[in-house]
Amino acid sequence: DHFRVHLDKVEGGGDGRRSLVVKNVPEHWTRQDVQSALETLLPEGIDFFILARLPLRRGTSCYAFVVLRSVDQVATLHRGLHGAEAGGRRLVIRYSKAQGEK
Repeated sequence: DHFRVHLDKVEGGGDGRRSLVVKNVPEHWTRQDVQSALETLLPEGIDFFILARLPLRRGTSCYAFVVLRSVDQVATLHRGLHGAEAGGRRLVIRYSKAQGEK
């Protein structure tokens, strides 16, 4: 799976991507909630993030698109948030798709 984060590749220098998506963000989380979670794990800061709410038939799906300052931050973010419970769901960290990428 091209979008799955493989920590061995990240830590071994084999993957240099820094753009991630956090899936299953709770609907009630605000931009400040996401920012607080990111700052707790990455106090040195990130480049930027966007909180997106996508209305669907079954409810609203919320995602946080995050661009990190360094590849080293990928493992820290993944270890801190991937699989963590939030609002009754488990957060999922994956690489985000670049425009035009399949």
